[in-house]
Formats: sequence, C-alpha cells, structure tokens
Amino acid sequence: MIAIWLAYLVATVSASGVFMVAGRRSQQAHGFTAHIGYQNPTDSQSWQAESDFSEGRPQADAGTALRIALRRLTPLMASRRVQTDIAAPFGLLVQMRASALADLLEEMLSAAILAAPASRLLLTAAGNGERVAICVTDDMPNADAALRRATVRGLMDRVASRGATLDIDVRPAEGTMMTLHLDGVAESRHRQSAGLGTLA
Repeated sequence: MIAIWLAYLVATVSASGVFMVAGRRSQQAHGFTAHIGYQNPTDSQSWQAESDFSEGRPQADAGTALRIALRRLTPLMASRRVQTDIAAPFGLLVQMRASALADLLEEMLSAAILAAPASRLLLTAAGNGERVAICVTDDMPNADAALRRATVRGLMDRVASRGATLDIDVRPAEGTMMTLHLDGVAESRHRQSAGLGTLA
C-alpha cells in the first residue's frame, strides 16, 4: 500500500513539473501579458461567465468560449481518459462571434484529445499586444509532427478564412502545443493591462 502511495505521489509531482514547464513555454513563446492562474475547469465557479455568451455579438470572450468548448467535450474526455487544467481570464475579448469561436475551439480541443489519449491538457488564453493567443498543450511525447499537422489542416483553413492563424509546435520530449491567434479588442486589452480581468 505504501509503495502504491509513493508511486502516485511521484507521478503527481512529475505531472505538475511538466505543466509548469509547458505553462512557461507557452508564455515565453507568445509574450503573454495576462497573469496566469491555474484552476480545475470543472469547478462550478469557472462557468459563471457562460451567461454572457451571446450569439449576436461581434466579439467573443475567449475564456468563456474556451470553457463552453471544453464542456461540450466532457464525454469525449472521459472516454479517452484526458484531464485538463485551465488558465484563461474572463474579459479577454476577440474579434469573432462567440458561437464561431466556440466551434473552432471545440474542434481544436477535439483534435488534441484524440491525438493524445490518457494525457493531460493545459489550456491558456492571454493577450499579446493587439492579438490574443489561445493555447492547447498536451504532454504526449514522441508525437509525429507531420501527422499532427495533417489532422488539423482543414481546421487551419477554416481558422485562416476568419482572419486568424493556428500554429502547431511539436516537441518530441515535451508534447504538442496548438496556438490559435486572434485579433483582440482594444477595450479588453485595456482592462487586462489595468489588472481588471477575472481569472478562471
């Protein structure tokens, strides 16, 4: 029993280390300006902003859209034994309708879940100048870079048609990071720089 407990403790510490590194790599790669705070995405408090999700608005809240996409995929995550951590502030607005953004994020998350079963995903959203970067990072080592890019080629085309970009960064020893870059909204950039955004 003690051996099992020790093995679990070592695995937990190792996983925490991987995601601390992934979080730093995500911030360094995109110059994130928002403070990152980690929280369990299944916490009921993390869904409070969903009531602000409006189909008709020309801007979308990145944190809200990410959580809605995540909620839609709960059954798939359970079946593939995928766990998630999220660090995405509310109030970070992008130039895209909320329903369209949630659909793109759902497809992006689905691709990560299917490509990395029994893994752990780190989801982040933060501002970078006039752009907003939403990242999905998995901890599946030895991924086939060409295959990972091929599986999301159609998604990359749909993202491009909406004036955004999707980057795939595959690092054999660490995992894969997919980053969706979108145009931000000046008002939300001001709120984030003033420290008024609410973290997940």
